[in-house]
Amino acid sequence: RKSITCFYIKLSFLIQVFPDCWNPLMEIVFIGNFGTSMQSFAFYTVIKAMNQEIKERLLQLRENIDEVDEELLKVLNRRAELVIEVGQIKQKENIQVLDPDRESQLMARLSTLNDGPIEDEMLKDLFQSIIDILKRLQV
Repeated sequence: RKSITCFYIKLSFLIQVFPDCWNPLMEIVFIGNFGTSMQSFAFYTVIKAMNQEIKERLLQLRENIDEVDEELLKVLNRRAELVIEVGQIKQKENIQVLDPDRESQLMARLSTLNDGPIEDEMLKDLFQSIIDILKRLQV
């Protein structure tokens, strides 16, 4: 029991002293004197267990991101369909395709709706890119 307590104290100490070097994503075998090879093995096992837990969490998050990406793709394609329809109406009615006032109103509305974590400027850049790409479908 004393040696295990000593091991955890050393482990905690290492994490506190070298927080920038502590990366649970890496499989680390610490070369040092933990008193016994069993303690070194226990240290490695702790790291490996943390790695597996983190890998599983990352996999889960990436799967969630993939699902969101699929939703985004559907929404962007739906937006593109609407933009095409607007473009057809504008061409038929001889209305100017580009509408800077509409874009300004859109950006202002999105800034009002935005509650983060994307900053307003980043959001504006993102939507400006979407608008610029989809404008090509109108002309």
